[in-house]
Amino acid sequence: MRWTEKKNVIEGIDIPANTTLFFSTYLMGRMERYFKNALTFDPDRFSKDKSRPYFSYFPFSLGPRSCIGQLFAQVSKIIALRMSTPILVFVPFKREVENLRMLLIHSFSL
Repeated sequence: MRWTEKKNVIEGIDIPANTTLFFSTYLMGRMERYFKNALTFDPDRFSKDKSRPYFSYFPFSLGPRSCIGQLFAQVSKIIALRMSTPILVFVPFKREVENLRMLLIHSFSL
């Protein structure tokens, strides 16, 4: 949420002074102007390789009054992801495994 200090004109729309403005991440994410095929599920649209205006995706708001919990949320996400994946360490195995002959004897009969 922001408010104007003076009268502004944005894309031909007059905005009087002292007007409260709301920015909806929900609506911005569904605008064809910023995202091609905006209503289809495409996680790649948020990749760093894609070019888009800076202000088109702002889950934590922008500027000096952005969300105070942004860093906490991002670190929590990384920790949760790391804790949910198993830790696998691959160690090179240099010893040759010898073939063993085994005999299986059943102790029961039909």
